[in-house]
Amino acid sequence: MKVFLIGDGDIVEIITEEFLKNNVDVYVVSIDKNFAMGPNFEKVDSYSEVSKNFFEDRDISSFDKCIVAIGEKNILDAINIAAILQEIGIDTLVIVPTKKYESIFNRIGVNFVVPSYDIASKTVGELLLKSGPVESALPFIEDYFIARINILPESKICNKKVSELDIRNRFNINIIIAFKRESIQLEKGISKTFFSKIDVKAQTVLDETMSIVVVGPLDDIKKFIDYMYGET
Repeated sequence: MKVFLIGDGDIVEIITEEFLKNNVDVYVVSIDKNFAMGPNFEKVDSYSEVSKNFFEDRDISSFDKCIVAIGEKNILDAINIAAILQEIGIDTLVIVPTKKYESIFNRIGVNFVVPSYDIASKTVGELLLKSGPVESALPFIEDYFIARINILPESKICNKKVSELDIRNRFNINIIIAFKRESIQLEKGISKTFFSKIDVKAQTVLDETMSIVVVGPLDDIKKFIDYMYGET
């Protein structure tokens, strides 16, 4: 995963530390010269330098996510950068300094969050989970997340009963629901996929036509995904 991070301050520092700790390839652009926490750091004199050409010169399309966390003092730059990224079409999250700017970023059409006590860990957690077989991941409560995971043929849980896997005791997470995928062939070679909910029980057999929704602490969900698709 590659993340392009623009900004400064405590939240950016925490997010960067978490990314580096989890071996995420993060490129940081900041006006703070003391913020060089990793090998991929670039100082700018002003965030107004960050233009469409700036992003294109740094191959922004090769990044999976862009995070903008610029303080209120430079809010006009944050708005301008968000608008540029929306035009480019890169997946972007803006960490908005206060709620009074929510309507502006709503109009731009980018995803945003307002800083809170645990926003940094939740932001990192969501991005770390949402990759590979993970279709979606959202913060739930405190350090818990909800993740929807596709079961691929090579997964270690494929064609096994829920009771056999003992997921709750082994990984400290719960499967709360599952979805079964079914493709219907329509006219002119067009197919459509339908999803039906499955009430997961001990005797439910998980297979490659299904995706499961799990809830649990971030680290435990990551361990479960590593088990599903890891080499060991």
